[in-house]
Amino acid sequence: MIELSIVRDLVAIFGVIAGFTYYVLTVRNAQKARRTDTFMRLYQSRHDPETHQRFWKLMEQEWVDFDDFMNRYGPEVNPEMAALRTSLWSQYDGIGMLVQDNMVDLDTVYRMMYQAIVMVWYKYETVIKGLREMEGGPGPDYYMNFEHLANELIKIRKRNGHPLPTNRLHPTSTLHPELKV
Repeated sequence: MIELSIVRDLVAIFGVIAGFTYYVLTVRNAQKARRTDTFMRLYQSRHDPETHQRFWKLMEQEWVDFDDFMNRYGPEVNPEMAALRTSLWSQYDGIGMLVQDNMVDLDTVYRMMYQAIVMVWYKYETVIKGLREMEGGPGPDYYMNFEHLANELIKIRKRNGHPLPTNRLHPTSTLHPELKV
């Protein structure tokens, strides 16, 4: 006959297993809910009319080189455009950080906003790199998450055999040839 203590131990073990399973499932559901919430916030901000206006105002800017850019659009000369620019760059940098921290799936970002991110990166890559190198500037890690995100999206686009928006490359672009074509 089975001793009562063995039955009690088995019930305790099954109780612990059931509790642990419930905990794991609850944590997974919470993670999915956070990811869904993060995705929905990105989606809403992507389709906000202000975001579209900001994007197209930035895509209209023209300059010859870094010095010309700073003379036309630098924060001291044109603080309104600098604010629009840094707010969009910061949004893309934040998305890059979320992707690197596995809070948002790279494929989801690709499907949702590939073109806007890459078009902005192609247009402003030399400006961002120039700001990194500028004496007294923001430093070498300035918008690195944005750069990483754009490069990863470009790789996905190439892997899928789709064309890149190279017409948006600034003439002074220093992008690696693999990322240009």
